[in-house]
Amino acid sequence: MDDDLTYSSNTGVNWLIYQEGQGMFCLLCRRHSTSDNQNKSKYNLEPAIRFKWKAFEEHANSQQHAAAITAKLLSRVSTFEEVRKIEDAKDDVYYKTLLTMKWISKEEISNKKFTSLLELLQQVSLEDIKYFKHRSAGSVREMFLLIGSILKAQLVHDISKAKCFDF
Repeated sequence: MDDDLTYSSNTGVNWLIYQEGQGMFCLLCRRHSTSDNQNKSKYNLEPAIRFKWKAFEEHANSQQHAAAITAKLLSRVSTFEEVRKIEDAKDDVYYKTLLTMKWISKEEISNKKFTSLLELLQQVSLEDIKYFKHRSAGSVREMFLLIGSILKAQLVHDISKAKCFDF
């Protein structure tokens, strides 16, 4: 078998697979369910039983196989795109989450309702809020304690600057 022909350098996959008792399949075409106008199911649903070098080369250069390679590459790009989207939305998500925590504190709502409020915001319109992963009780408690200590420090600073407490 010619590894130069069966190995796709674009995808990093040896695409010709032999299954004992069945025949040869194209791994890429089978995984992405691509089809061709001429041999609609060969190398995909139906195994190629007889090894014919010309048919093998034709499949490697077919539209069906090219579509499978494109689908494989697009599936990889979408994973990297998702990671990039999460990184881009990180600051905005943290800002919206802290704003939600501030609102819960201001309205004197139980902090146990924080995660359900985030789920509501996600259902209503804020799709990016699903990237906020710190929803455990311990994490929520730490965030509220941090907000409380910052507000306390700000209040002490403002009181110390007030003229009525001038020492």
